[in-house]
Amino acid sequence: DPYRLEFWGDEIASMRVYDPIGQKSIRQVNEIDVTPAQEMELIEKHREELCTIVDYLGPDTIVIFDDLLSLEDRYASLVNMLAGTSKFFCGIEEFFSKIAGLQKIFWSQEPIESLSEVHLSKNTKTGFYSEIGPMQEIHFEVFGRPFVSKRWMAPFSTVNEVLCPQLNLEETDNISSEDFL
Repeated sequence: DPYRLEFWGDEIASMRVYDPIGQKSIRQVNEIDVTPAQEMELIEKHREELCTIVDYLGPDTIVIFDDLLSLEDRYASLVNMLAGTSKFFCGIEEFFSKIAGLQKIFWSQEPIESLSEVHLSKNTKTGFYSEIGPMQEIHFEVFGRPFVSKRWMAPFSTVNEVLCPQLNLEETDNISSEDFL
């Protein structure tokens, strides 16, 4: 658990466990054990054996990039902060080479045009009443890399209705991974 220590001058005024996501205190504690940090020594010792979570993903994994604008901002901050000097930071090139064979889904709260210049594929058909109409092939750039993807353009149906047609509308809020197996 993460702890928050509040000082009054040189003295500890309170010690609390807190939620790292919401930053809210959960409970007060009377004592904590602080041990020497030896992670860096361990990491350095086993540097050649290190791997990322991506190394454990199977070939049928779908990588979801949620809120592209926020991810692009966070990536730019990390690159500037680390300036490429960290040997423990997986660079974007290495990350994308590791996920090259995996399916990717890009979600954005804002239109992708606010993040990148978008080009439509020349063979894109725009008939909404045909089977290929809802998916519009687009080319865009994010993280300094070009991507080709299909944009959802169905005016009368949601993604859930197309991906999970067997579910009722009320059930779509409770979709689990078992629904896709």
